[in-house]
Formats: sequence, structure tokens, C-alpha cells
Amino acid sequence: MYGDGKAQTAIYKCASDAIKNILATKRTPDLVDPDPASPANAYVRFEGILLRAAFHDAGTWDCESEEGGANGSLRFPEEYGHENNRGMATGMEALNKEWEAMKAAGCGVSFADLTQ
Repeated sequence: MYGDGKAQTAIYKCASDAIKNILATKRTPDLVDPDPASPANAYVRFEGILLRAAFHDAGTWDCESEEGGANGSLRFPEEYGHENNRGMATGMEALNKEWEAMKAAGCGVSFADLTQ
């Protein structure tokens, strides 16, 4: 991030609060793991969607062409709807909604930064 320390701290807090809000919102009874250690229940953990989104957004980097990478493109339905991104729609829609609220509140974090 660029800017002075106060600006960086403010943006970090804004993004951190957004992620906390998403996780709190998504912790509905149907998403709570009865046994978080059980692999059979791991797919319902919303945190996994956010981690996977960070990887999938950054994982498009091409060393030869120096193109792709973490660019926030997962905010678009045609991206999160792609077969390789199956199962991330709910997470991306929630993150997108939170990002729009952040922008409206004046938080200057990009979707790519929020995803990462």
C-alpha cells in the first residue's frame, strides 16, 4: 500500500472490518461446522472460500508474458462462474457487496487488495 502510515492504517482497518463483517454474516446455522476438524464438513467453511479466492485471483500470473495475477477480476460473475472457480459465487457476491459498501463509505481499498 502507498501513502502515509495513518492512511495505510485506516485502509487496513476498513478492509479488516469488512472481512470480519462478512465472516460474521456468513456464520449462519447452515454454515457452522459441527466438527471443524472433520474433512466432511470443511466445504461449508466460508473462510475457505476467501482463501481460495485469494489464490485463484493471484494464480493467473504468467511469468513469461508478465500478465495476469491478483487483479480483482473475481468480482465479475463471468470470472467466479468459470468452471475452475466453481463454488465461489456466494463468497464473491458477499465480498463484492461489502466492497461496494466500503467504497461508498470512502474506504479506498481495491477489490484486488481486499481479495488478497
